[in-house]
Amino acid sequence: MFSRFIGVFILLYAAIALASTAELSLTEDFWAKTTLKQDKIEFDTSLTLSLSADKFDLDFTWKGDENGFSSFKVVWETELPKNIDGRAEVLFDEKKIKSIKLKEYDFPLFEACLDLETYFKHKDGLYLYQVSLDLDEFTLARLPASLDLVHREEYLRAKLTLDREVDSISLQDIWKKGTLYEGKATLDHNGEAWSVKEVLIFKPTLSLLYPEKGTLTVDGDIIDDLSLKAACYHTFLERGIEVTKLVSTIKLEMGDFDLTWKGTFSPVETVFSLGDYDLTLAAEAKLNDLTLNTVLKLDEDGFASFSVKLSL
Repeated sequence: MFSRFIGVFILLYAAIALASTAELSLTEDFWAKTTLKQDKIEFDTSLTLSLSADKFDLDFTWKGDENGFSSFKVVWETELPKNIDGRAEVLFDEKKIKSIKLKEYDFPLFEACLDLETYFKHKDGLYLYQVSLDLDEFTLARLPASLDLVHREEYLRAKLTLDREVDSISLQDIWKKGTLYEGKATLDHNGEAWSVKEVLIFKPTLSLLYPEKGTLTVDGDIIDDLSLKAACYHTFLERGIEVTKLVSTIKLEMGDFDLTWKGTFSPVETVFSLGDYDLTLAAEAKLNDLTLNTVLKLDEDGFASFSVKLSL
């Protein structure tokens, strides 16, 4: 374990030395967070060293928790020829390389742009776990469109999104082991003050023409600094639509203080009864380069957690 820590700090020291001898800018970011819960105390810390030049950015991030070292991540982003951007991310755990992600942004493909990501995981050696494709900036039915594909092992997800000013619609299918598992349609309207979104879930065991369940979400500002988000979960039956639960979130922003209340209402006969709920009070204080964030969470049972995060 000690040798791994030495290796990490050697890399960090080498990066600092490189920054001092080359035309690079060096920034550091450190935060430590302590969370007190009813039955335990959790500790998380992160140290990120960032090097930047004209055509590349290099980040080293060390993370730890109450058990010691947890992960070390190296992220390299650069500008490739033909205005293509590249990103490489290597994640280490305490024993080995955990994963590698390689991504290219804005690769020109006909009249569209393609983002390609390959995701390698370690299991008795590195293997290709997932491939993601994101095709956008093309037109379909005279509307701006984007297409997302995610494939891993026996899983495939395809999502098509069409945008029209403040409205959008997306259609998504998920296949597992070569069989259609689930379909999803999302209708989204974003107004100046309020947004409305309906998500419909289709199951092939029923019919792709009729949804099985859905979620209607309304999100917006009631007055200045006070916002409301309400989600209605419902199912579709032969006799009509049945509401299964309502989730309401009210957030009050008062400068450096945020007060959030979230409650879940379930139907009981002809009325809705409040079940689970939580209250979160978050505060932020700044002194030069030092930032202190505190978060107090309460739920229906009383105290849930209290966390203190110090950032530099």
